[in-house]
Amino acid sequence: MNFQHLTRDQVTRVLDACEAVENSHTIKSLSMADESSSHTSASHDTACKQLSATLASIPDPAIIELQALVWTGRGDFNGNLGENLDYSKTRFDSTTCEYLASKTPLKEYIENGLRTTNVTLQD
Repeated sequence: MNFQHLTRDQVTRVLDACEAVENSHTIKSLSMADESSSHTSASHDTACKQLSATLASIPDPAIIELQALVWTGRGDFNGNLGENLDYSKTRFDSTTCEYLASKTPLKEYIENGLRTTNVTLQD
């Protein structure tokens, strides 16, 4: 299946932002006993805001495709990308980017979706 809107660059930017959130969360968890955890908490908040901004910078049609990919990687509709894409089109609204940013294993879902499908991303 070819995505018409989601590009390889957009996915790479989202994965990079997800990794920054994961890394900041790990650092935050490790430093919870440390008195300076407010700095690491701020770093985590910054990384989460960057992920939200990255998602918000992606055009709506590409976000619809990304949401379908996430759901596929999560196993929704038994991992059927076509069904997830159809459903994503009906579920898209102004909160979709916030919804995606809230998915804790977002990076894992995207990577699993890419790994288990034969989706082609635009360059």
